[in-house]
Amino acid sequence: MRILITEDELLARYVLPPGHGDAPAIRTLIVEELQSRKSDSNRDNGDLLKLGCVQLFSLGTLEDVLLIWKCKRADFDLGCWIDVQLLCGAGLDCTKAYLADHNDDEAGRALVYLAECEAAGDFEEFSPADFLQQYIRYFSP
Repeated sequence: MRILITEDELLARYVLPPGHGDAPAIRTLIVEELQSRKSDSNRDNGDLLKLGCVQLFSLGTLEDVLLIWKCKRADFDLGCWIDVQLLCGAGLDCTKAYLADHNDDEAGRALVYLAECEAAGDFEEFSPADFLQQYIRYFSP
């Protein structure tokens, strides 16, 4: 069953950046949308999941890194659609340290992927604040 919320409704409800108190509801929405996406062959293009990930990125909370990673790894389309930089709302170095301290296979895969992307130049001149500004412009009406 599809969640009956649109990208515009999500933006209106939680804005960009949302308040820290909105994070649990955004996380729940992301988890539900991921579950729905797995069972729905007529899935959308991922705009709602991308926006949710951007909202969590904007809060810079390390606990959201693995949820954003899960979104990125959910399927091929989301892998392309969800930017690797969205894992790093707390900054690249903090995110790598967080993943390195996590004793979890997914955290290890995310850390390897970040290192590969960093080596490829995906984080040149990266700053969470500047990256967020790009998304604020992108999602502005």
